[in-house]
Amino acid sequence: MSSELYESVADLLPVGVLVIGGQGRLIEANQPGLELLGLDQRAFEQPLFGALLETDSLRDTLAESRDEVRRMEVCEGGRDLLAETRPLADREDGATLLILQETSGSTTATAQKRNFIFDLLHKVRTPLTTIVSVLSMATSERLDSKQVDMAELLSMGAKQADRLTAFLARLRYLLMVETGTLDSELRVEPVTVALAMGQVAADLRSRFNGKKQTLIEGYPEEEVTALVDRAILGRVLELVVLNAHQYTPERGTVRMGAKRQNGSVSILISDDGPGIPEEELPRLFERFFRGSTAVSAEVEGEGLGLYLARQLLLSFGATIHLDSRPGGGTEVEILLPAAKRPA
Repeated sequence: MSSELYESVADLLPVGVLVIGGQGRLIEANQPGLELLGLDQRAFEQPLFGALLETDSLRDTLAESRDEVRRMEVCEGGRDLLAETRPLADREDGATLLILQETSGSTTATAQKRNFIFDLLHKVRTPLTTIVSVLSMATSERLDSKQVDMAELLSMGAKQADRLTAFLARLRYLLMVETGTLDSELRVEPVTVALAMGQVAADLRSRFNGKKQTLIEGYPEEEVTALVDRAILGRVLELVVLNAHQYTPERGTVRMGAKRQNGSVSILISDDGPGIPEEELPRLFERFFRGSTAVSAEVEGEGLGLYLARQLLLSFGATIHLDSRPGGGTEVEILLPAAKRPA
C-alpha cells in the first residue's frame, strides 16, 4: 500500500477496492477486495493481475484503455459480485479503480438488494476516487513539489476522507436499521433535551461559522426530559441540524428550540433556505432520495439524513415531520416521548 491513511480508510469500507496500473499490475488493494476475489498478498507479485481473474468481461475491461465508468455482474471464486471499473484520470500510468460488492440469487428481494448495493457503490465512489488520486500523486516520485501545493493537495484528500468516514458512520446505523439489529443497542433513559441539543450545536458551531450563518438556540426555562436513547437522539439532531445548515445560504439563519407539548417533547429546527417543491415532500424520507434543490445547488450528501432520522426515532417511539415550501424555508418537528415529571 502507498499510504497508512489509504489503508486505514480502505480496509473499513464495506466494499472491495483495488487499483490496477496501466501495465496490468495490481498496485493497491484493501483486504475485502482481495478476499472477494479469493486472492492474497501474492497477487501484488503477478505482472498481469487480469491473469488471476476467471471472468473474461472483467479481465478484458481491465486490460483495455477506457474513458468511461463500467458496471457489470461477474462470478469470481464462486462468488456473485457487482463490479464497477473507473479510470483514474489524475494518474499518468492509466490506472483503473475497481470496486467490488458481493451479492447472490435472482429473486425480487435480491434485485432490490442489488440496487441498494449499486447506490452504495455510487456514494463511496467520488470521495474514494479523490482519496486514491491525491495519495497517488502525493507519493509519486514524478511529482514536482515546486508546482504543486502539497498542503492543499493533502487537505483535499483529508476532506474527502472525513466525508467518507462520516458516510461510513451513517452506513453503520443504516445497516442496523435494515437488518433489524438496532433494538439490541438501545439504551432508553430520561435525557435532558436542552443538554443534548446544546452539545450538537457546539459540535457543529464551526460549520455555521464557516458559512457566516447564525444558529439561534431557544430552550424552555424548566428542565424538559425525554425517554430516548442518548446517542441516537444526538445522531438524529446532528443529521437534521446539519441538513438545515447545508441548505441554508451564507449569512442565513437556523433556529432550534424545544418545549413540552401534550405529554411529548417537541423539538423544532427551522431554516431560511430555498425550501422544497410540494411534489417532492412525500419522498423526502425515502432512502437515498435527493431533491431538485440538492441537485441544482450541488449540496454534498447521500440522501440518507432524513431517512435515517425517521428510522432511528421510530426505534424508541418518536416521530419526525417536515413542512416546507419554495422560497419559504423548511421547518422540522421532532416529537419525543416525555419522561414523567418528578412528583
